[in-house]
Amino acid sequence: MNRTGLALLPLFAAVLLAACNGDDPAAGQPLSATQQEIFANRVIAYAPVIGSGTTAADWPFFYAPQATTGAPCGVFGVASLGYDPDSADSQGGTITLGLGESGVGGTPHCAVDGTGADLAIYENPFITTDPQTMIEGTNNEVATVAVSEDGTAWYEFPPSIDFARNLVERTRYRNFAGVTPTVEGGDRFDLAEIIAAAGLGVGFRACYVRISDGGTRWPDYGNTQTDLHRSGADIDAVGALHSVPAPGLAP
Repeated sequence: MNRTGLALLPLFAAVLLAACNGDDPAAGQPLSATQQEIFANRVIAYAPVIGSGTTAADWPFFYAPQATTGAPCGVFGVASLGYDPDSADSQGGTITLGLGESGVGGTPHCAVDGTGADLAIYENPFITTDPQTMIEGTNNEVATVAVSEDGTAWYEFPPSIDFARNLVERTRYRNFAGVTPTVEGGDRFDLAEIIAAAGLGVGFRACYVRISDGGTRWPDYGNTQTDLHRSGADIDAVGALHSVPAPGLAP
């Protein structure tokens, strides 16, 4: 991209963000959302790992935590988590979100175990082909996912990688966000797996969702690509496919 194009990127991103307000799903064009889906409506914590030589202010349309509230837009306006490529066996930045009805003051909700998947994490991978093997997959930037009922005790969906498979192949990764494109419904997670693994009661509620970039601990296709700031996973939205209201929840 030429210098003129780079100069116009922030302006272009601002226009897109104005057209897809993360605080109100109706303001944008939601992608792959079901009528029953409840999205994150508040950011509890955001701690990105930003590469050297770059600040969040340089790339506001990537380091935009409020853009993760509301329905997915599939455009600029994401919370990049980032990672340090020089830190061995480490994960990157994190974001913690609360689920609930859209808009300021929307009633908090908690995801519950229903039939099939209960959570959807929307990142922005797109279809790509490994130039060496011509295997088709996604330019994945993976992130681990953990849930909590009280914001203190956390339970992580156990991630795993099949290292025998190509970096771009979706089947290489299990229990990661950042693998399936938003337009295909994002990556899905079933609370039944957490409940069984941790010995939780069937009434367990996932009121908070914490997403952590895979960093160097969980190598992905994105780690092999050179960009300006090692943005890592770029989170667009989080949705609860089965949920109940939790009006007394704070924050």
